Amino acid sequence: MIAQHRLIRRTARGMIIFLLAGLACAAESWTLQITDMDPVVRNELIWRCHIGGTVPTEKFTHGPYVVQITLTQAGRDIATSEEFPLTQLGQFLTGIDLVLTPITLTGTDEPATLTVTVTDPTRRDLRHLSRVLQTPISLQRSLEKHGRELEQRGDRDPLPALWFEQAGELSKNKTTIAVCQHLIALDLHMKKWLAGVRHSPLSPFSPNLRAFRDPIDDSVQPYRLHLPSGPPTTLAVLLADSQVVPRKSAWPIIADSWLAAARDSGCAILEVYPAGDIAWNGISLQRAWTAIAAARSSEPLLKSIPVAMVGHGRAAIGALNLAEKMPDVVRALGFIDGKLPVANPLPVDPHERWLALQQPGEKPAHLLSTVVAVSGAHDDGLNNWSQRLVLSGHAPLNVARSADQPAFWQALSTHLPIPMQREWVMLEPGLCAQIMVEELTSWGIAGSLLQDQPGNVRTFGIARLRLPTPSTALVDGKPYREPKAVKTGPRKVLGKATGPLSAYATAPFVVVIGTGESAAAKTDNHALGQLFVAAWATHAQGRVRMMTDTEAIEQKLTGQHLVLIGNHRSNLLIANLAEHLPVQWDARSLTYDGQSFLRSDRRPFALAWPHPANDGRLLVILDGKPAWWNTGLPLQGLPDLIIGGIEPNDPPAVQRTFTNDWR
Repeated sequence: MIAQHRLIRRTARGMIIFLLAGLACAAESWTLQITDMDPVVRNELIWRCHIGGTVPTEKFTHGPYVVQITLTQAGRDIATSEEFPLTQLGQFLTGIDLVLTPITLTGTDEPATLTVTVTDPTRRDLRHLSRVLQTPISLQRSLEKHGRELEQRGDRDPLPALWFEQAGELSKNKTTIAVCQHLIALDLHMKKWLAGVRHSPLSPFSPNLRAFRDPIDDSVQPYRLHLPSGPPTTLAVLLADSQVVPRKSAWPIIADSWLAAARDSGCAILEVYPAGDIAWNGISLQRAWTAIAAARSSEPLLKSIPVAMVGHGRAAIGALNLAEKMPDVVRALGFIDGKLPVANPLPVDPHERWLALQQPGEKPAHLLSTVVAVSGAHDDGLNNWSQRLVLSGHAPLNVARSADQPAFWQALSTHLPIPMQREWVMLEPGLCAQIMVEELTSWGIAGSLLQDQPGNVRTFGIARLRLPTPSTALVDGKPYREPKAVKTGPRKVLGKATGPLSAYATAPFVVVIGTGESAAAKTDNHALGQLFVAAWATHAQGRVRMMTDTEAIEQKLTGQHLVLIGNHRSNLLIANLAEHLPVQWDARSLTYDGQSFLRSDRRPFALAWPHPANDGRLLVILDGKPAWWNTGLPLQGLPDLIIGGIEPNDPPAVQRTFTNDWR
């Protein structure tokens, strides 16, 4: 037993001596490191790396050695191994640059492996280092895997969905190092998101990039939000001029000097993404309000501060449009090198005048309580509009300094008093100055509402309005009385479906393609449906929900506008609704208001009509590709009904904007 104890003590003492010797060797050892390398291995393109290390002084002159580097994939070499002679270890202090050219990538989703080995002249390994590297295909498969996992989890957050879309756009580009670095960053962000790491809604492209889901087509759209260091005083919604259509992965950033000046003034800046609507006259205007709501929801400090619209260059027309339509919400309007179209005299014809008044800049009286700050160059259109604004009783606040100075942004935080007298041009039902206009006297003819003194309202062309109750106001010289209930039927009143044709885009909608009548009709309907979907994708950078008429019958489509492709013989949904429509089809002709048109002429046809359920849904029927198809929001600028000519360039045979009772 005593001998056994002595053996244990000697063994323990030996182990201690061995460990101390190991620590002494470790203190004198050297390390091998990869200090820089290309992030992705690409076939037939050079791959670079920089190898370095730490070497103690006493081992600086040790050598010679050999450095060997190898790239493998799926167990086989994809680049020829190279040997680099190392005369002494001290060379690792400055590092070694090595280059390989992979030429036999397998095309699978297997990643590549980098192996670095340092040997002595007898080929005895001294140091060994490995790294796993992505290939473009393995990186793409990884991102696709993350996307599937998000979908399986039912994760509806727009930010990781935006990352996935950005990755899809980048994957279509050439696999440059910069593209690969962006893809790796996106892959890492999605991995962290799936692991539950959500410190803040940041993007690998910009810390200010955020996202929302468009309620119309459920697409994911980005926006940028720049906050000042202290509590913001104004939310400046910036519409920037774009010469080319941006992408979600390549959206130009505004000038840093503008952001710095806005921060110094206490302004928060919200950048609206235009998608394909760089003219700022279609879907981008609706999305501006959605972006404002998303920003206010994410940042409580933005909820109670006023909103200013700022238009840069050609985007000035969009900012002006938004300010004129919602002057009670938009308290300031700014232009940076603004460009506006030169206004033409208003037409005499009431309906033509109604159409002209819908253009931005035609309602200057709406802006009497709106601060207007003009910075930079003035074009003829902006000068002309400024003169009309002065004639309406308002003078623009011209800011001598440009947008890279705090003075411009500080001007947007100024508040004008609400004038005692205000006149509103009413082109459709809506809210103005806490007065709800529910119905125009005649649809297609502008109405007006004048507040000439407190509690006194005068109207023209307005059939129904509602004031906050209780009210002692006089309306057209008589005590206000709450309007009676609306008669049943498809009347153009507030809350009911109304044309024109592009009104389908004001709410969620679905495209229903007719599959009946004949194989030729089915093919034509499918082609027209695809044309519509492609036009929406180009303009809105979103996806349209599409189905066939046989699928739609089995589904509930409540709460959605319907874009129906075909006619009552080729589309089952139209057949079920045909008796409620103002047109009739038979095997030979299309009839409207006593006029018959041969179907063999293949005239394009488009109709906007309320759903017979009278539940606020709109029917848009398209039969044949229209010659008046535009490049912006599909069907924008068109009335409620069009029957085209025989030849593509012929003027329409019928154009109609329906009146209040849809006759």
